[in-house]
Amino acid sequence: MLEDHIENRKKCPIMKRNKSVVYDVLKNNLSEFDVSFGEIQKICGILDANCFRIDKNGTRGLFLATSMINHDCLPNARIVFNDKGHVTVKAKKAIAKGQPITITYCSLLINTQNRLKQLKDSKSFICQCKLCHDPTEKGTFLSAILCPKCKGNLLPESFHLSDPVWKCNKCLFSSSHEKVTKLVDSIKNSFETIMSNPVSSSEKVAQLESMLKKRSGINLPSRHQILLNLKQELSNLYDSDPKLLQNGNINNINKRLEFTKDQITILNILEGEETDSRFKGFLQFRLHSLLVAKIALLQRNKTLTKTEMNEIGGQLGETLKESARILYQDHGCPKELIEIITTISQINGETITPA
Repeated sequence: MLEDHIENRKKCPIMKRNKSVVYDVLKNNLSEFDVSFGEIQKICGILDANCFRIDKNGTRGLFLATSMINHDCLPNARIVFNDKGHVTVKAKKAIAKGQPITITYCSLLINTQNRLKQLKDSKSFICQCKLCHDPTEKGTFLSAILCPKCKGNLLPESFHLSDPVWKCNKCLFSSSHEKVTKLVDSIKNSFETIMSNPVSSSEKVAQLESMLKKRSGINLPSRHQILLNLKQELSNLYDSDPKLLQNGNINNINKRLEFTKDQITILNILEGEETDSRFKGFLQFRLHSLLVAKIALLQRNKTLTKTEMNEIGGQLGETLKESARILYQDHGCPKELIEIITTISQINGETITPA
């Protein structure tokens, strides 16, 4: 039976929105509408709690069997939709006989504090998986702050406590949850202020780069959630602003390569290199595209050495192979990747049909 979590979601903004955008619209536009508000809330609750987002346009689908699969922040399976909206559950790694099949309800590159909040707000449960009970987050330290005494990592006793003591994993220093939260909120607010400022992309990049230099390795580990978000925004700005890309800036390409490789490294630490994560597939193709841009720029500038040609060429083949293996039958597979695979298959005399 699919849960609606009505009692836990009474104060949720989405529940209030359902009355105006669902119940009131149906009641005012259907002459023979005879469904109570409570029944509509129950239906909406089931949909909100159990639906899967199928595409980037926000299309959602309810699949009775698939919706019964339990969550784990480090799942052994993933959901794949084809271009007809049909769903397939694929193993991300070897699953032993009798082992429960699990999927994730949220992104893995979110630190434990935010994952717990997101799952509680959207799915009405408190996750008790191994990752959520590991203060180090498998050594990624996505939530840690740096110890002011020795630059070790300050970690909470438990992410499940409302007011945990944060202790350094190298020295005896400790701090209150209130002080840690105040520091993290201050840095987060500074980041959000920069992003909301109505300034040019070049100015915004300068401000973000300055903040990254000021905070990374000083207050926060380089892989803290806030800094990962900051690097993602920098990458987006490097990608979108022609002024930042004019004349081909090799430093910008190298920075984007570094950020993307770091995300893949974090995923490999959390899930294991052998795990086929959908997100990893997109990151591998992102890496491939950046390597193509790099080799093209080096050729254009006539600075491409034979060593670089061999090194980048090997990486191009590996990233294309991995992204294609993971994403080709996925409805969200990048169009550019499909075109590359189709071209290669035609050259080799093969026929590949997306699922």
